[in-house]
Amino acid sequence: MEKTEKTNIYIDMANLYAECRRKDIVLNFESMFNWLKDKYKSDHIYIFTGYLEKYVNHYYANEAIGYKYVFKEAVFNIDENKIKANCDVDIAIHGTLDTIENNLKKALLISSDGDFLSLLKFWISREVKVAILSPADPNKCSYLLKKDNIPITYLKQVIDRFTNEKALDEDETS
Repeated sequence: MEKTEKTNIYIDMANLYAECRRKDIVLNFESMFNWLKDKYKSDHIYIFTGYLEKYVNHYYANEAIGYKYVFKEAVFNIDENKIKANCDVDIAIHGTLDTIENNLKKALLISSDGDFLSLLKFWISREVKVAILSPADPNKCSYLLKKDNIPITYLKQVIDRFTNEKALDEDETS
């Protein structure tokens, strides 16, 4: 019997949330988890985000669904007048370690951020099958993600599979 290779999924929560907020989209995290797990045959769906105490109940609810959180300290950025928790490096390190230590074979990145080009190139050099789910529309998704012909699905193509009124509150760490 052939073993199906599982896909690790890395969610850039700040990028996902910012795009959903711009488009007035309300996500149902349970439906999204089930869709991602079924479509990508995933056992590991990581949410990278800043930790804010006021959202602890949401974190617990998502962990009960099956998400695995990777938190970064959130800080208030006075210049931008918002809470920030830049998780890009954490995603890149986690994805790199999964490749080296756990023999990662498939990865899905949920982000529209071109800062991940180095990680994507690393995965490709290690023969990891890579795909992107871009929260941004095609004209807003980074050119750096599109230029190497990595398969990209845009959130607007699949959003109807996991939106409804029961979604969790916003994450302010964008």
